[in-house]
Amino acid sequence: MKTFLIVNDSKAASRLLARIILSVFPNAEIAEATDGFEAAIRVGKAPPDILLADLNIPNMNGFQIIEAIH
Repeated sequence: MKTFLIVNDSKAASRLLARIILSVFPNAEIAEATDGFEAAIRVGKAPPDILLADLNIPNMNGFQIIEAIH
């Protein structure tokens, strides 16, 4: 089973991405974060297999999240 973390401050965009993921990976586990700090905490607790991050989000942009994880 694949685990995904969607990082986006738009609830509508997150829901759309989740539907797309589930159409391809019906057994996927999907977590969501609305800002960079929340995403970093979630990754620290349970690293996802795949991270989908918006580049323009509050507190830490998508590039900064990836840099912090790396």
